[in-house]
Amino acid sequence: MEKQIQSDRLALSVPEMGKALGISRSKAYQLVNREDFPSVRLDGRVIIPIEGLREWLNRGGADVKLPL
Repeated sequence: MEKQIQSDRLALSVPEMGKALGISRSKAYQLVNREDFPSVRLDGRVIIPIEGLREWLNRGGADVKLPL
């Protein structure tokens, strides 16, 4: 059974975010390295605040073309 993301979580890991958006792990890491993408570095880990991700997507961030 596939693990569901709990709705009470505040943030996602990069692989979780990639899976939620339906993009590859490498594309997910390309996104978090963009200046306009909402990510936080915490003790060597990168996390993505869920509310920040929703706002970024609502502003049209999903239309941004990623390099291959």
